[in-house]
Amino acid sequence: MKFTILSGSSRAQAQSGKVSRYIQDEIQKLSLGETYLLDLVNNPLPLWDESIWSGNPSWTKLWDPIKKELQASDAFIFVVPEWGGMVPSAVKNFFLLCSAQELGHKSGLIVSISSTRNGTYPVS
Repeated sequence: MKFTILSGSSRAQAQSGKVSRYIQDEIQKLSLGETYLLDLVNNPLPLWDESIWSGNPSWTKLWDPIKKELQASDAFIFVVPEWGGMVPSAVKNFFLLCSAQELGHKSGLIVSISSTRNGTYPVS
């Protein structure tokens, strides 16, 4: 089984990254399967634009390797911080880039992180 873990914070020292790496380590310790960690630190994906659907070479070079990893995944774990009651824009951008080919009909788990007492809004 292959798990993709998305670390949804664009901050370098984010707790999301620490939690994502912890989850990855636990999956590997328990021999549950292979993992792919996609860390959105420093927002490595450009903002969505419609040229992604027309085969723009810059998108192809950047997105195709990620897309192949997502398509090969059996399950997803989304580690998402809450920023002012919302998910970070990098996470929204990620979902705009994905289609049913990458995410459809696969198991998913949402892990929400907040520095305050909330943290439920990304799950909602």
